[in-house]
Amino acid sequence: NLYFGIYDELRFLITGRYESNERFSATEDVSEDLDYDSYGVGLSWGKEARRRINLTYNRSGNANNDEKESFVGLDVNWAFTSRTSVRAELSRRYFGESGSFSLRHNSRRIRTSVTYSEDLTTFSQIIGSELSEETFVCPSDATDFSECFQPPTLNYELNAGEQFTSFGQLNPIISEEVRLRKALQSSIGYDFRRLRTTLNIRRTSTDFLDSGREQTSEVIGLT
Repeated sequence: NLYFGIYDELRFLITGRYESNERFSATEDVSEDLDYDSYGVGLSWGKEARRRINLTYNRSGNANNDEKESFVGLDVNWAFTSRTSVRAELSRRYFGESGSFSLRHNSRRIRTSVTYSEDLTTFSQIIGSELSEETFVCPSDATDFSECFQPPTLNYELNAGEQFTSFGQLNPIISEEVRLRKALQSSIGYDFRRLRTTLNIRRTSTDFLDSGREQTSEVIGLT
């Protein structure tokens, strides 16, 4: 992104994005380019990276279609306080309209995180989808949950011998197909005196673009 000052915190914005992916057929010796590009102009409010709102008008297209499409993009990254922040993006990618969202709040005893993401994967792999975000800080050699604690701020910096730890479960998906993966995740951690617990809720929807089949998984965990 390129920014040009207009007045106070209002700026003119030029933006662009390029994605390069390639899909290989599992049954035929052929491949398909999934390249996609977009560019646009708009306005931006806020000079700080942690407090910024971008609104843009964009043109986009892909390698298999010469026609260009227009769309309005929105990118919000706003920290209301050192404990509460919101991140949201509305855009367009190869597979169509795309969106992401993140809300994080950290109080003295409760830490909350809600996220939504969409990702296009174009190579064979095992996806290890962790059920929860890194909610607690633990010593690197910790052997018990009681040794961990919730960080006091959202941007906590690890000290020597500490690491972020997720107490979720792995939800593996094995596939040779290109897939569009949409994940909604919520994590609530509570830390007071001797009670430390985390409630994790996750819903994942996977669209396999080659076969057209869909897979949905829902997981709830309490640690």
